[in-house]
Amino acid sequence: MLIVIILAIFNYSVWHRSKSEKPFDRLLRSANVYVGFHALCILIIAYFFQNNPVYDRLAPFALMYGPFLYFAFYIILNGKISAKKVLIHSIPFMSFCMGYFMLVFNDMPEYPTFLYGRYFALFTVFSFSSYMIWLMLHNSTSIAEQFKKHKLVVIIATVLLLFATMVTFVGAYYNGGIDGFNTPANLFRLVMYGCMACSVLVINRFYHFVNRDVVEPEPIVAVDLVLESPFEGKYEKSAIAEAQLEVYLIKLEYLMDIQQVYLYQDLSLLKLAKLMRVPKHHITQVLNVKLKMNFYEYVNGLRVEHACRLLEKNSIDNLENIAEKSGFNSKVSFNRHFKALKGLTPSEYRLSCLK
Repeated sequence: MLIVIILAIFNYSVWHRSKSEKPFDRLLRSANVYVGFHALCILIIAYFFQNNPVYDRLAPFALMYGPFLYFAFYIILNGKISAKKVLIHSIPFMSFCMGYFMLVFNDMPEYPTFLYGRYFALFTVFSFSSYMIWLMLHNSTSIAEQFKKHKLVVIIATVLLLFATMVTFVGAYYNGGIDGFNTPANLFRLVMYGCMACSVLVINRFYHFVNRDVVEPEPIVAVDLVLESPFEGKYEKSAIAEAQLEVYLIKLEYLMDIQQVYLYQDLSLLKLAKLMRVPKHHITQVLNVKLKMNFYEYVNGLRVEHACRLLEKNSIDNLENIAEKSGFNSKVSFNRHFKALKGLTPSEYRLSCLK
């Protein structure tokens, strides 16, 4: 457990420095803190409540691991998740927390503790199984290219959850349940703790293999002197050389074509500049000089093209979902920009694809 806590603290420090506000990254930060806190509670109980190991066995932490997986895959499919949905899926955990604290404050009376343990074991297996079934049913759903590695994280976590489900089921009913836990229970708990360690390790690897691709661009050569510029108009006296603009353009196209950051609804010129680690007015100059458009025209154009691909492939999904998956904040904005660029509304475009 000490290893899990140390790794969770390390993960938190790394993710805190990255200051990423993407929904998936925020969720992983929360999951990392949750696993770390779970491990800390296990450690405290082991050292300070050795005569009451049932405190550890009945703690309802397991009831949030299924919802965390659901939240992760939901964000991959839809780009974000509402606070209401998070609250609804957290109700079982909060309910069992209330029951747990009532038992602790009343010194764990025998029969209520036995009933709580039985219902907790049953509901844990039910929770794990339900979320796994949902994930398997939605696993074939097509997702955007920039989320492929995110989905891999969810698949690994699903395998861990499946394993934990089997361990929980066997552990809950082995030799009379909670009161029969002796040597086999220690093995079961060891396996469960191993799953927790794997979880924080997966979070750590996700940061290094996915996010570093975005936040660690190649070094950019600084140009301090005003050079003779081939640009006309307001950029005629620009300090950025033509070659430097080409470097910026390559980085910009990588973020858009490979990482598809235009799908993030909160993308702004400032956030894009932070991803590229260049001043935002340099990005504006690249767009104006190289692509002859401003930031919003560029991003909305990419979003509309993405929406076209979704409309061509998917004739069932409603337009509001298409808009969200394409990076638009609202259906009204989606319709306006789509018609301005394509001369058709999204509905008309979808009908034209079916003919």
